[in-house]
Amino acid sequence: NRRIAAEYLVELDVIRRVYEAAEQRSGGGRSRPGGTEMQREFIKLIAEAAHLRCSDVHVKVGRYEAEVRVRSDGVMQPLRQLPAAFAADLCAAAFTMADTSDASYRPYEYQGARVSDVHAPLPEGVQAVRLQFNPLPNGGRYMVCRLLYAASQAAAGGDIDTLGYGRVHVEQIRRMRRKPFGINVISGPTGSGKSTTPERAFSALMREKRGTVNVITIEDPPEYVIAGAAQLPVTNAQTDKERGEEFRKAIPASLRSDPDIIMIGEIRAPASSALAFTAAMTGHQVWASLHANDALSILDRLRDHRVEDYKLADHTLITGLVGQRLIRRLCDRCKIPFHEAHADGILDFDLAEKVARVAGERVGGVFVANERGCPHCRAGYAGRVVIAECILPDHAFMAHIRRQEKEAALRHWLAHLDGLTMLEHAAQQMVRGSVDPRDVEDRAGELAGFDPARAEAVFGRLFE
Repeated sequence: NRRIAAEYLVELDVIRRVYEAAEQRSGGGRSRPGGTEMQREFIKLIAEAAHLRCSDVHVKVGRYEAEVRVRSDGVMQPLRQLPAAFAADLCAAAFTMADTSDASYRPYEYQGARVSDVHAPLPEGVQAVRLQFNPLPNGGRYMVCRLLYAASQAAAGGDIDTLGYGRVHVEQIRRMRRKPFGINVISGPTGSGKSTTPERAFSALMREKRGTVNVITIEDPPEYVIAGAAQLPVTNAQTDKERGEEFRKAIPASLRSDPDIIMIGEIRAPASSALAFTAAMTGHQVWASLHANDALSILDRLRDHRVEDYKLADHTLITGLVGQRLIRRLCDRCKIPFHEAHADGILDFDLAEKVARVAGERVGGVFVANERGCPHCRAGYAGRVVIAECILPDHAFMAHIRRQEKEAALRHWLAHLDGLTMLEHAAQQMVRGSVDPRDVEDRAGELAGFDPARAEAVFGRLFE
């Protein structure tokens, strides 16, 4: 008894999701294999961590007992203890559920794996779980589970501006992805969102291009599912030599697969660095991630990987450098105004002075965390936000790099390329009332390092 008002041409994926949502509402749902008892225990552990919105679960198996800890908003906290035998079986069960892993489980070796929601009944909202297994003395095992959450419906339709980047960063990253060729490198420590940024950027780019670009990723192993991209896994590689061999196979294969954009999950060794530059020099846009302290240090790390100077100093080859970290976001419902926190002694005198000097007339917008929290948060925090810095090199910037004049390159970036350091971006987030000054110093460096001469630009033309 329904009248069809309009018909739309959609992809099969949309139809599948419509039916799945309807089955969930009706209480039906597709039945999935229950798995073994230990596999069900692993799924229950992941579900508990997902309910707490944790990013990682750590299971450290000792000789007699095992400790389970979780990371939430970047902070480790204990969850429970288990008998060692039970936890060891839990690690083995997690490995057997992986769809991208080594050929067999070897408890006394380093191994990596990935469990996806395609083959396992992961909790709603969890797209995949990346597993890292490490051997411990006395036959112990250390399993770290990185939870990769599916983007919310609002975020799935958004761009990188939903992640907390400043206005100038959003403009710069969009310029990077408009480049027809060259390499863009995203750096940061573990858990800094290096995978989320390209995933969100590529998803937005493919919507803009209406599916007319071919994106190929090479990852060890694949993390987030990027709709429309071909994601090639690098598996069974235990050493840098083996990983280099796998990349030597994957890069030519990707180049022969008619790509427009190639993403290399992580540059870890000279072999993957060389292959990333080879791909960039063949007329393709390349994205990669790398562990480095800041955006400018990416070039030092690449030099450590024996990338030749003529490549490092070519602004048409290296088209973008991004350094980023994640910092806890204050709960808007219970955060404490700066002046009140200062009067109550929550902030020590030295830090309060530094905050007042940096924020100036904007100090009224500064807040600190309410450690007692409220019903809407945990200990005064609600999620995390990115702090970042972006460099779009030009000829003059690279001329300084060629002469190994790092300080001169830094000054040129700040003066002429709309440069904004990570500390300065954190200061912007602070005066906006998004982050606690104490967390700024923990994640971005001491506020004493803020240059007062830059305040007019940081809180003026480079500010929203």
